[in-house]
This record gives sequence, structure tokens and C-alpha cells, in this order.
Amino acid sequence: MMLNQSLNLLLAEFVFTCRDLLGWQEEQASEMLIGLSETSSVPSRAMVGLAGQVRENPINKGGWIFVDNQRYRLP
Repeated sequence: MMLNQSLNLLLAEFVFTCRDLLGWQEEQASEMLIGLSETSSVPSRAMVGLAGQVRENPINKGGWIFVDNQRYRLP
């Protein structure tokens, strides 16, 4: 709960700074924070690719699957 409150304070400070220094509305400042982190999204995208390969070719369930040039052994 404390982490959430700390984050809210930082976000509010960011929005107020954008308003005071740049003359932006709250929506404009908030739009800068929308999106996916490329680094934290990589594992999820790899799992989506892996699941798609298994779905397309059920024979691979006991073998090896290649995702982005990396080899994974499935149980």
C-alpha cells in the first residue's frame, strides 16, 4: 500500500511539473506514461510465440520448439 501511495505522489509531481513548465493539460502528461516496456514485455511475447507453435503443431509438445532462434524443450 505504501509503494502505491509513493508512486501516486511521483505521478502527481510529474503531472504538476508538466503543467507548470510546459503548460500541458493532465491528459497530455499522462499520455507520456502509456505503453509497454520493451524489456519487460520480451518474455511474454516469447511465450505467445511458443504457445502458437504448440497450438499449430501438437506433435511438438514432447520435443523442441524454437522461438526467436532460441531452443526450448517442452515437457
